This record gives sequence, structure tokens and C-alpha cells, in this order.
Amino acid sequence: MIRRKSLLLVVLLLGPAAMSKAQTDKISEYSSSQGCCLNGIANGSDGAMWFTAGYVIGRLTTSGEFSYYPSQATPQGPIAAGPDGALWFTASNASVGSIGRITTAGDVTLFPTPTIGSFPQGITAGPDGAIWFTESGANN
Repeated sequence: MIRRKSLLLVVLLLGPAAMSKAQTDKISEYSSSQGCCLNGIANGSDGAMWFTAGYVIGRLTTSGEFSYYPSQATPQGPIAAGPDGALWFTASNASVGSIGRITTAGDVTLFPTPTIGSFPQGITAGPDGAIWFTESGANN
């Protein structure tokens, strides 16, 4: 069994008529030695792909260049593009869950979840312009 210690992002590029023409599809792989445990990926307002991995938030340009942004909390899973142009992600720090926001300039802000003991799991931008998230493990 072969195990990779690097982060691997795979991109499937589809041509205009790709739904019916498999020969026009192209798969590209990008690997990085930073982070681990890729959990989510989203298209940023800057045209790059943003992802959560281990203790970092990563950015990958379409030319294959990586950038990494540490967070005070561990990005746990999904990342979503917000209506404000920033990327939003779920995170935890010891026993405290939080929602994180990172701008395309790399500025990170954390917001604690309102429920004690909760761990946010999923996140998305809603049609109302708000950021919605799910949580588990809450002690009510």
C-alpha cells in the first residue's frame, strides 16, 4: 500500500460539450507538502480555488501556485464562498467551535458558535445573503 504525505488536489476540466464527449476531458493533479486532510474546496471571488487542510487554509491558482494561511483554530471541513467575496469555513480550537472568515488577501477572523460545545460541520451561503452552518455535539 502506498501512502502519500502530500496534499493532492485533482481538477477535472470539462470542455463546452464535455457532458457528451469524454475525450475532451482533462484531469490535472496538483500536490503540495503543506497541510493534510483536505476537507473542502470552493471557488473564490479572486478566481483561485480555496481549500481547508490540516491547520491551514490554502489557495491554488489556475496556474498551479499554492499559498497558505494559518488559522488560530483548526479548519475542520467545508469552505464556502460568501456573498461578501470572502471565504467562510468551519473550525475548532480545543473544545470551542467557530466559524472562520478569510478574505482573498488572507486576513482571518474567527466567530465563536453561539451553542456551547458545538462543532460546526457544514457551511454555505444562503439565498438571503447570510452564511448558514450546521453543528453537532451541542450541549443544551
